[in-house]
Amino acid sequence: MSTGLKICLTGNNESSVASLKNILSETTYTVFTAPFGEEILKKIHEKSPHILFIDLTPPKANNLKLIKRIKTLGEDIFLILLVPFELKNRALEGIKLGADNYLLKPVDPEEIKMVIEKVMCTIALKEEIRKYHTQKLRDLKAMNDLVENSQLKNIYKEAAALIRNKKKVLVIAGENGTGKEMMVKTMHSLSSEPYTYSPLLIFNCNGKASNISSHDYKLVNRNSLVKVLQNDESNNPFDSPHGTLWFKDITRLDDSLQVMLYTYLKHNRRRCKGKKSGNGFTFVFTSCDDLTRLMEKKKFHKGLYNLLKHTILTIPPLRNRTQDIIPLSLYFLDLFNEEYNREIEEIEPEAQKFLKSYSWPGNVSELKNVIEHAVLTCKGNMLSHDNLEVNITGRSITIEALLNQNEFLPLEDMENLYIRTILRKVKGNKSKAAKILKISRNTLKGKC
Repeated sequence: MSTGLKICLTGNNESSVASLKNILSETTYTVFTAPFGEEILKKIHEKSPHILFIDLTPPKANNLKLIKRIKTLGEDIFLILLVPFELKNRALEGIKLGADNYLLKPVDPEEIKMVIEKVMCTIALKEEIRKYHTQKLRDLKAMNDLVENSQLKNIYKEAAALIRNKKKVLVIAGENGTGKEMMVKTMHSLSSEPYTYSPLLIFNCNGKASNISSHDYKLVNRNSLVKVLQNDESNNPFDSPHGTLWFKDITRLDDSLQVMLYTYLKHNRRRCKGKKSGNGFTFVFTSCDDLTRLMEKKKFHKGLYNLLKHTILTIPPLRNRTQDIIPLSLYFLDLFNEEYNREIEEIEPEAQKFLKSYSWPGNVSELKNVIEHAVLTCKGNMLSHDNLEVNITGRSITIEALLNQNEFLPLEDMENLYIRTILRKVKGNKSKAAKILKISRNTLKGKC
């Protein structure tokens, strides 16, 4: 059974090529030969081999020129040169022209198999990297499309302008779950060079273990952060000169680190005024608290606040941007369809109305959790009102949210909505609810 790996053998010495083919005949690879010259170029175009073994004996003047032409046909072709020891320098010239490796003749069959296995690992790794970057670009496009039609469009534009500034500093504020992490990831993608290693590093200022787990992130410990803030370039713990350093819950940063961070950012600000560029890292801070209020109460470093105050962008809660609810829901639907291999096509109109009328006290994070659970439990190809209502338990749809989006309910439905809201407020105590509504318990029971 073939593994799918295609190997082409060529060279000036036909008997040597035949011997190599014999060595590989017992493998599961697809092996074929071609004359060395213009014919090999046609063969590569027709069959697209993964590996090309070239025997350079006896040497000919145009051999090396042909190697250069072969590499122009496809960078993914691995060229392995076979030469006797006395022609080793010729193999090195071939490496300079694009060949990937060389083996000295006579070749050990086990050595050939080992080289092929390494090439297979490299091919698999390249494919994983390609898929990863393709997915990242797709995710970024989806996020950009989402933002383009969002009430946050202007905030994202301001954020992008701040990270492109020489100072590379951004503060994202807002309630828990408003989408600060989504903005951090988007800004990191915008500030990263394509196909380069630009890590997104997280430092939890509250000192607790992070609840974020992803191969996209790398957690930073206190010792590593201190080295960076002390400009200890001789021992860079981040393995990269570029990337994003995310301070999660900046208001929880202890006093000593606030002082060090203030000194570091102030130093970089001075550098940015001159001709030298600042540090290659973008500094992003997120907070659920009001930095101004904490600074006034002397619970946050005043100097650090003054450096950051002009970069603070606040994401409004989801209840204040109801037009974003359905686009976000559809974005999460696509996300979890792919993750769980589902094919749920859309969200029913009644379910959409339900989503828009809910107050979302947990903001975007709660919406994401609801859609994820709904995708997992949905039996058909559409998310229904029932799917979502099951997941939003013990919470209330607000009348204000309905009125704000200019959607109205019949009086009977509005009455039921109000009764359910009261019951939830009193934790299901019907006697208390009846007293608030000024009706008898039996009347309430009949309306439930």
